[in-house]
Amino acid sequence: LVIKAFDRRGKEKWKADNGPAWRGADDDPAWGSRYPDSRSAPTVTNGRLYVLSGAGRLGCFDAATGRKIWLVPVRENFKGSAPVCGYAESVLVDGERVVCSPGGRQAALVALDTKTGRLAWRTRKFEDDASYGSAILCEHAGRRQIVTMTAKHAIGVDPVNGRLLWRYRHDGMRGAGNMSACTMVFRDGGLYGSIGHGIGGFKLQLRGPDSAGRFEAVQVWADGALDNLHGGLVLVDGHIYGSKFFTSSRGSWVCLDFQTGKA
Repeated sequence: LVIKAFDRRGKEKWKADNGPAWRGADDDPAWGSRYPDSRSAPTVTNGRLYVLSGAGRLGCFDAATGRKIWLVPVRENFKGSAPVCGYAESVLVDGERVVCSPGGRQAALVALDTKTGRLAWRTRKFEDDASYGSAILCEHAGRRQIVTMTAKHAIGVDPVNGRLLWRYRHDGMRGAGNMSACTMVFRDGGLYGSIGHGIGGFKLQLRGPDSAGRFEAVQVWADGALDNLHGGLVLVDGHIYGSKFFTSSRGSWVCLDFQTGKA
């Protein structure tokens, strides 16, 4: 695969090698061979470009020239468990750390040093396969946290050390898959996530922290009207907007009240 940069007139400025294409999970190699293309959008900040390939290679490039600064095969290094369609998240950059989700027993999430690619932290005492959505950074009760959806959970971790702050089990595609492709949306301690494939979504409310600094995520409501899978969600003026995937006719738009979940 190749990363390319263009100027505002569409003229190519540079291109850089992004490693091998995704060739499929071990249990479904045929799917990957049919769809080997790129997955995620790069993250650009402070003159550097970070991108995770479908095969699980995290690269850092000079955004002006395309020069390779470092490459880390996160799937290989952390024995990652990729979803069937390959890694698809756009990595999160928080200060001097870049965060991604290898998945599996060794590291559901990892943070690498943005300058060197060296490991800063990995999640401990939590195991789950990776899914497709991107992590977000939010703040609740004065505590910053990184929030994302793995194959069967929504989780929040401490951005300083990767410590698990809370978890909520959603079981993915009725326990049969890891199809959480949407980035969660957050406001005032509330989080909404969607699974797609006719399952719908749910709103969580964060409570805490307790004396040990941990939080609790409590489901407020669930809905089946908005089963958004691709394209993401937006939260504007107390309403969540997104498109359906399986329910009713494909492509129909839905608006949910963030407080009540009513369409």
